[in-house]
Amino acid sequence: MIQSTIENGYRRFLKLVADGRDMSVEQVAGLAEGRVWSGEDAQQLGLVDHLGGLQQAVESAAALAKLESYKKYLIQIPLTPQEQFLKELSGEVAWYFPASTAARSGILGQLQQWLKPLKSNFEFISHMNDPQGVYLHCGFCAAL
Repeated sequence: MIQSTIENGYRRFLKLVADGRDMSVEQVAGLAEGRVWSGEDAQQLGLVDHLGGLQQAVESAAALAKLESYKKYLIQIPLTPQEQFLKELSGEVAWYFPASTAARSGILGQLQQWLKPLKSNFEFISHMNDPQGVYLHCGFCAAL
């Protein structure tokens, strides 16, 4: 039943793309087959009309809707505590607090100090490029 639902959804997707691109379902299926195309390749294959970012997409949508004026609103879904922790752990937030701010912020400062050794390990790991993905790293040995 699950497989049937997936296959039905995929057939509907192929038909939607084919109708929108003036292509046959067979042509779209031949291009799709589980592949992911870069924007430039998709444009050359006739799967997209224009390349651009969010601003261009909004402008195109407004033109299609024949809107002369419109407002844009950025809606951000709040992060869960786990997502926020991972975001900070990844270096997007936690590492950029000045020392004076961290010292005054109590628990944030303690967390930043606790995570500081992890940052260097993440930086070390990010430079590894073994094609097999096999590594051995001794943090104790590196500290000597």
